[in-house]
Amino acid sequence: MDIKFFVKIARSFLGLVLLIFGINYFTGFLGIPIPDGNGALFIETMGNIGFFFPLMAALVIALGICLVGNIFVSPALLILFPININILLFNVLYSPINMSLSIVMFLAHLFLLWYYRKQYINNKQQ
Repeated sequence: MDIKFFVKIARSFLGLVLLIFGINYFTGFLGIPIPDGNGALFIETMGNIGFFFPLMAALVIALGICLVGNIFVSPALLILFPININILLFNVLYSPINMSLSIVMFLAHLFLLWYYRKQYINNKQQ
């Protein structure tokens, strides 16, 4: 099997997860789980900002479309990286029961960053 096959699988997986959870914010078709304890306090605090979650959901949907559609994948991966790190850290610290999906997303993201690494290097010699 060619590495491009695995790139397509990782890109599609990451994009579909982002699309599903981004759309879920606006429609609620999967329900929105509320963590316990400090996780709930963190979510409540971020929700009190007002614009944070709608903006984040819209951004995640746009990035998911980029990944699934194979459009602007390199910049989409760079924009998504801090979001993915925060998803992973939130689940590790506050909601370990949901950690497995976060880890798989993070590993897929790292693999894609590695694959597209040559697009991030400035090839101009000065």
